Amino acid sequence: MMPGPQRLSILLAAGTPRIQLRLAGDKRKHNEGRVEVYYNGTWGTVCDDDFNIHAAKVVCREMGYLEAVLWVPSAKYGKGEGPIWFDNLHCTGNEQTLAQCSSNGIGVSDCKHTEDVGVVNNTVGIFESNT
Repeated sequence: MMPGPQRLSILLAAGTPRIQLRLAGDKRKHNEGRVEVYYNGTWGTVCDDDFNIHAAKVVCREMGYLEAVLWVPSAKYGKGEGPIWFDNLHCTGNEQTLAQCSSNGIGVSDCKHTEDVGVVNNTVGIFESNT
């Protein structure tokens, strides 16, 4: 079995929110799922409004994968809980973290969890363990 991706250590500009990402929900493989964001001590989700493959690439790279295969709207992996941290994300695909993409602002959303976004990453991580 292939080892999972490792977390990247990223130096961010002052004022960039510190977040962590995970894939959750009804999924079949480790490289797919609902995008969940840990911010300010709470796990939440990302809305599918304006989400695109560029945002998916940022998510996948931030999680240690080489690239995004696709993104899926409308809570395909089930509805999440907690706040919807990001809505109307606009990424170029070159950001180091989702928190660097423009959006309505962290925690500013008019979405419901029926709009939670998911991603499918390629199965190869940026950093693979030799063990």
